[in-house]
Amino acid sequence: MAVAELHVVPHTTTGGWTVGRAWFATLSEAEQAARRQAKAEQAAIFLHDRYHRVRALVQR
Repeated sequence: MAVAELHVVPHTTTGGWTVGRAWFATLSEAEQAARRQAKAEQAAIFLHDRYHRVRALVQR
């Protein structure tokens, strides 16, 4: 079984953040939404920053 992945990605034109098709004004809001969704889907979360670096977020 493949592990589902969620990606928190910066939205370059608005300065916000996206998780899938959902847009959030702040990184904190996007992370919280990703954590809620990941918990329900047993998914891993990856945060992409504005410098094209990627890191995994640890689930709490």
